[in-house]
Amino acid sequence: MPALYREGEKIASLDSLGRLETAVPYEKATYTLTSSGTRKVGWSSLGSRASATWTFASARPAGPEPAELALMNVRLGGPRAPRAPSRAAARTSSP
Repeated sequence: MPALYREGEKIASLDSLGRLETAVPYEKATYTLTSSGTRKVGWSSLGSRASATWTFASARPAGPEPAELALMNVRLGGPRAPRAPSRAAARTSSP
């Protein structure tokens, strides 16, 4: 489930997966957005759990309107064969 932290303090969260939208103070701060999900399907034991963490700085937008941060536009990549398994609990980084 998604949760947003400002300087380590939780300021917003959702009870299910989805788009987390919230206003934040104008002062510059470090934010961390976490999200995780699980699934159980009868046809596959692969990919049953995923989690992600983004850490970023944010401050007052330059203009008068609020600014949206496109944090969920993440594309995974890396050296993987189409059917190659990943080690359990392995961390994978993407550019």
